[in-house]
Amino acid sequence: MEYYDGFTFTFQADRAGWPPVASGGRYDALTRVLGRGREIPAVGGIIRPGLVAELEAQA
Repeated sequence: MEYYDGFTFTFQADRAGWPPVASGGRYDALTRVLGRGREIPAVGGIIRPGLVAELEAQA
């Protein structure tokens, strides 16, 4: 399910087959629907710490 409706970001490692290390974005429209018209600025994201640790170990 994709719910981001504005700015989005993705940080991708230079490794074949790896998922994004981090991604996220803005989802103001979703909060407007859930808030019955009241808009709440919202930003969300995910960081995969296992991938970050693996990248640090290889650096």
